[in-house]
Amino acid sequence: MGWSHNYPGSDREINGFLQRKTLIDVEEFSYRIVELGSEELFDFPFAYVSEPGEMLLSEEEVVYLREYILRGGSIIMDDFDGTWQWDQMESQVRRAFPDRSFTPIAEDHVLFRAHETLENLQAMSASVPGGEITYYGLYTDEGRLAIMAGHNNDLANFWDWYSDGSMPLKPSTDAFRLGTNAVIYSMTH
Repeated sequence: MGWSHNYPGSDREINGFLQRKTLIDVEEFSYRIVELGSEELFDFPFAYVSEPGEMLLSEEEVVYLREYILRGGSIIMDDFDGTWQWDQMESQVRRAFPDRSFTPIAEDHVLFRAHETLENLQAMSASVPGGEITYYGLYTDEGRLAIMAGHNNDLANFWDWYSDGSMPLKPSTDAFRLGTNAVIYSMTH
């Protein structure tokens, strides 16, 4: 369970969507599990962190998280509900960025239209626990969105389960669109 409950299905599905909908040369099986405290992290401009409400970073991982963001990396943190999971994730990220806070991402932010347009940011909320979804961002000094955290959402469930009918089509489509936008944004900002 934990971070791996949608692995590797969600990874394959979002890669396949990216391959079909964009000009990004991505292989369906090109996903990687990378330790946050590994030099390999810096080989990738984009990272997806599942279950960040369970994060407990070592000192080395805190240093690598900060360095990854300062070098231009972008992260989606996804699949956490409720106050305690938010507080846990935020406490760990604050260790790397004590001078920054997560703030709600404005609905007109380029993230929500970088490649695909999301018409309704709450379209997924009926299919996930926790109620209303709030998208938060942690920004660099230059104003670049570095970490997007979708509180009360689970993009990987939509990516992984849409094809077996477990998830409704419209919110699943929006989940794929948001994931695609995050990848495009990470490569262009």
